[in-house]
Amino acid sequence: MSQKPSKQCYLCGKWANSYTRDHVPPKGLAGDVSGIWFTTLPACRDCNVKYSSQESRLRDFLAVIGSNLGIAEANGALAAFQRNVSRRPDPNRDYNRIQRAID
Repeated sequence: MSQKPSKQCYLCGKWANSYTRDHVPPKGLAGDVSGIWFTTLPACRDCNVKYSSQESRLRDFLAVIGSNLGIAEANGALAAFQRNVSRRPDPNRDYNRIQRAID
């Protein structure tokens, strides 16, 4: 008798015994701001990894347009963006575009 997979990916709907926990909304959007509550939902590894680059781009965009408005989350996201791009030895075109918008 086979056992039914235990969790269903909320993104693609597939059932699996092995899954990751995806933060909703993505934790990366809040930077290092404390006191924010995130829920987690089961996601297959493929879906969780597939959307991480889009989440990063959204965070970077929101950080640029929302910084210096007195919103702690936006300022935290901007700080996270700046840390991430400072680690890159060869920035990509997204970094250059966003950095020009900040300067």
